[in-house]
Amino acid sequence: MNIKELADKYELTKDDFWELRKNSGKWIITHDACEKIAQTEGIVFDPPVIVSYQPAVVTENGEKVQKVVYGKQKWTPAWAGTCQKKTGDVAITIVGYKKDNPDYKIESNGEANATNCTSNYYFSMALKRAQDRVILKLIDAYAWGVSSDVEADDFEKHDKPATENQRDMIHN
Repeated sequence: MNIKELADKYELTKDDFWELRKNSGKWIITHDACEKIAQTEGIVFDPPVIVSYQPAVVTENGEKVQKVVYGKQKWTPAWAGTCQKKTGDVAITIVGYKKDNPDYKIESNGEANATNCTSNYYFSMALKRAQDRVILKLIDAYAWGVSSDVEADDFEKHDKPATENQRDMIHN
């Protein structure tokens, strides 16, 4: 199955996917498109299992600036010239299957941390990554070169218009 057949089968629009690099054969599909596919295929998930969790902490020159007191987070403002580093890690395992074939289950992981995620919502991103991987595995999409946009920040769609210098270079 190619990307056109996939788009036709699941009624995806041009906004639901794009080619990673021209003529690469590597297609990136949005998380929303994965949700459409799950709905169409009747894919359901067991509750996620938290494999590991390390809370996010921002440090300045090795000292914590986030403090949790009585269950509330308190942030100490950073001062100019300090080196800030964000840490934290979430790993989730999830199992999914099609309602019409509950015996065939796919398990996958989703991870999110300061080095692989620009979002501050690690649990949400880890869950999206795990679910999208299960959905794409259940429909064999990886065999066609399809990945989800939430699997890596490198997969973001870049819709920036060309600068004037870039347009001049192309026209010349």
